[in-house]
Amino acid sequence: MKRKKIFVAVELVIICVLTVMATLSACNSKPDYLSYVSELRKDVFIGEQDNFCVVVYAGSKESPATFDGIKQDTLLCLGFKIIQKEEVGSQLTVKFTVGDKQYSAPLTFNPVKSTLFCDVEVAALPEKSLAVEICYGESSTLVNTASQLNENTVSYTKALESAASKGEAFLKEHTQKGVLKAEIVIRLLCENGKNYYYVGFICDKGLKKAYLIDGVTGEVIAEKDN
Repeated sequence: MKRKKIFVAVELVIICVLTVMATLSACNSKPDYLSYVSELRKDVFIGEQDNFCVVVYAGSKESPATFDGIKQDTLLCLGFKIIQKEEVGSQLTVKFTVGDKQYSAPLTFNPVKSTLFCDVEVAALPEKSLAVEICYGESSTLVNTASQLNENTVSYTKALESAASKGEAFLKEHTQKGVLKAEIVIRLLCENGKNYYYVGFICDKGLKKAYLIDGVTGEVIAEKDN
């Protein structure tokens, strides 16, 4: 009987130790930051023809995008930005094909940025290039756009790792029991033939910490707090 009580006591100690270890592990473990990405811009396509300059942002994001610190379900989408050298004076529509699916969407004018834009949900994202037909009245213009993602550019996952490492204290402050209380935005940027990444962490109260990542080295080159 005495031996049985000793075994029971030992078992209880082991269970307590394992429970404490599991709790400490959960508290110290880092979240899977990719699962908190509410907007991802993987590529940018740019082209120009006649009267139109076309920029296409390829990736995924929430719909609608709220930036409230809570990551919701995301959808694959293409964002179109059209700049006219001269206004054609009629409703513009974009038409394009990705894989074996054809898409069409009307453009909306943004008076602040003086551009036309629209977001289109897609089943897959284009690679390397995308032909965009701009339709207006009885006319149309075909604009061939090309990817601006350079071969030597690091992956967006590497950019996120760099930003998370640099912002470790900020992320730790907004992590509770292994759960990040924020959403993450990753955007590929293109400037003068060079690639950069914007990585932003957005909390529920609008608090934001953002980093600019060098596209070649993957290092943080600038940071900003709102």
